[in-house]
Amino acid sequence: STEIIIVEPSIRFFASTLFYRDMSQILADKKITFLLEASEDQILGSIAMQKSDKFPIIKNINILKLNSNFFEKIEKQIDDLKKTIAANRSTAKKFKTLWIKNTIRNMEDFSTAVSPAILTNRFAGLPAIVLGAGPSLNKVLPKIKELQEKALIIAVDTALRGLTSHGVVPDFFLISDPQYWNIRHLDNTDTAQSILITSSEAVALFPKSKFSIYSSSSFPICKKIEELLKPGLPSLRSGGSVITSAWDLAQTLGCNQIFLAGIDFSYPDCQTHYHDSRFESLALANSNRFSPFTTYNFATVNARTTYYDYNYLGNKIKSDKRLSIYKWWFERQFESSNLKSFNLESDGLAIKNLKNVEIKAILDFPDSRKKIDSTLVELKTEILKNKGENSFKKNTIHDFFSQEIAIIEDILNSSDKSFKDLPENSLSKEFFLLNLDEIRDKSELLRKVLEDLKYFRFFYEKIYDYSKV
Repeated sequence: STEIIIVEPSIRFFASTLFYRDMSQILADKKITFLLEASEDQILGSIAMQKSDKFPIIKNINILKLNSNFFEKIEKQIDDLKKTIAANRSTAKKFKTLWIKNTIRNMEDFSTAVSPAILTNRFAGLPAIVLGAGPSLNKVLPKIKELQEKALIIAVDTALRGLTSHGVVPDFFLISDPQYWNIRHLDNTDTAQSILITSSEAVALFPKSKFSIYSSSSFPICKKIEELLKPGLPSLRSGGSVITSAWDLAQTLGCNQIFLAGIDFSYPDCQTHYHDSRFESLALANSNRFSPFTTYNFATVNARTTYYDYNYLGNKIKSDKRLSIYKWWFERQFESSNLKSFNLESDGLAIKNLKNVEIKAILDFPDSRKKIDSTLVELKTEILKNKGENSFKKNTIHDFFSQEIAIIEDILNSSDKSFKDLPENSLSKEFFLLNLDEIRDKSELLRKVLEDLKYFRFFYEKIYDYSKV
């Protein structure tokens, strides 16, 4: 049942082999894919579709010698991709239950929200500043009021405190983390007039903005549930961090230049976040003379996953292997994107194809705040006008869980059926594949999937008091 991907950089070389060997049986095999003179994106895309990092690479030494530069580059990219797939799988296992619970809790609000398609090219031709919570944000915040006059402001949730303390309300802010403690980043912040971009699996236990917009989940299991209410909902690209979605939002809005700030993916001056961020404030609040803040900070920047890389000035800087996944994602995007993206301040990790510029470059732009504000008013009016009535029907999702449960019970109770009878693109199949590398016994794994589905149906009944329907 193993699928095979064969990479050959020369169509001419491959075609010549057909004169000497009958390959009709191999070419007809649906489990074998040939990638001939394929681009890096096509090769990595084909591998990513397998949704697994557990695959061997078999090398033909003679072919490698003929195309050493090509294969060395591809192998490095595949290695980075495997790390990303492994990290995504680990994250999915860790947060699966919380994601689905949040999705269930968010369904009523989700059912009334407008589609993110409403955002397409609304700010075409205007620059945008995307703000993360890295240490280099300290150098940008003192100028943020001036910068606000020149560009659209998009912030991730962890950067909101810094903006509020400098008297700036972001035009857009994003929340994607499923955990309760993440919403504490919103404490004492002013976001009433900001447009919230979120997704169904994000934390549900906070008052949503009246200008909320849900993009489609990047988690397949949550996506299945969403599609019951809103099939074909557009999504923002996700590289495992909310900042990657914030950058893609700026693209969706049609911004002609995107400036990234606080996107360090490293620990400049041994700092993990900007001053007065919730991370820093919490660590300071929990410190005492036996366990000072410096001890916590030292442990973070000297963890076993840290390594040395280089910043934009060519100086060595500490980073973390977990952060390198986001760096790799951005490098892939910038390599293929025609959109002009820039990094503000030189303290953070140097990202290939992302040029570093000084803040002055934006301050020299003409003022565009009036145009931005008038467009925001139009957009907000349209959001409120198109916000639908609550069309959420409780039995839709309950019946969906029940049907999935019935499929697995039928397979387990039948002697002539197996896991192979799980419908393609079903919720059950997604659950099954997620745990396949841990539970090798297929019957045991099916029972685990059945247990999970029954639990989520029970949770759904409790949240929506389904017994009274």
